[in-house]
Amino acid sequence: MLDALQTPLKWLVHPAPPVLVALGDECPLIWHGSRARRITDEVADVDLWMVVDDDQLKMVEREAGTNFFVMKVKGVEGHVNLVTADHLVSAFSPVDMATLFELRNCQIVRDRDGFATELRNRSLAAMPDRIREAWFIHHYVRMRSEHRAADNPMFRGDAVAVLFGVSKTLEQALRAAMVLDGKPYPYHKWLHASAKLTPTGRIVAAMTDQAISLMGDGDLRRVGDERDNPLSLKLREIRAVLIEAAKAKGVDGPWPEKWWYHIDSSQRSILEEGWLA
Repeated sequence: MLDALQTPLKWLVHPAPPVLVALGDECPLIWHGSRARRITDEVADVDLWMVVDDDQLKMVEREAGTNFFVMKVKGVEGHVNLVTADHLVSAFSPVDMATLFELRNCQIVRDRDGFATELRNRSLAAMPDRIREAWFIHHYVRMRSEHRAADNPMFRGDAVAVLFGVSKTLEQALRAAMVLDGKPYPYHKWLHASAKLTPTGRIVAAMTDQAISLMGDGDLRRVGDERDNPLSLKLREIRAVLIEAAKAKGVDGPWPEKWWYHIDSSQRSILEEGWLA
């Protein structure tokens, strides 16, 4: 597959627009997504970034009306997506965890000037402690906020509202676990599977599975105090695991109890901290 991706325009489902052909063979190509991580089941597709500059992107969008091109490589569906070098660089400040996850797990197809390789190497650097702490606290506070939003719906037996609240709580918990373990997290489709590969994430992912089982047992529709709801009790267990793991790694402070005081400050902190000092 890696060799085939050297000539991505050959595999486009529709003929490449002339402006795209004119870019030639100079643009860096970055293979990311599931197949780049060697996930090769029948629903895994091929995701390829073609790195261009701002002017090149504008020319392609003006002529083709899109920067997204469908392809089929040796029978496998996929797409070529044009991204600017500036866009990828900007993922480091402020931090874009999902893009850093993709860079960490990508394969370089073509990189004549070394730009893509340098970018991947930068993403592979150990997560700075200040980033880990800021993002963990942010996701912990978000988790508490989403859990709090589910308590009145639990009292009323409003299953849809409870589903939304519990799902968002679990999402924030998995993100918190991964960054506490020093790993950028992917977007939600791969979050649970990726969390299982980190120490704290593995525990929280297992507890997430338990919460899903409780949903199937009917606890989404249970009417009564959230303190008696098995789903809510499971979320409290996850909270305790995260607090204990955070303290073991030196991440401490007033945020576990008075989390509502930290909603705005935790959001600001992740916007102020770049991956590189």
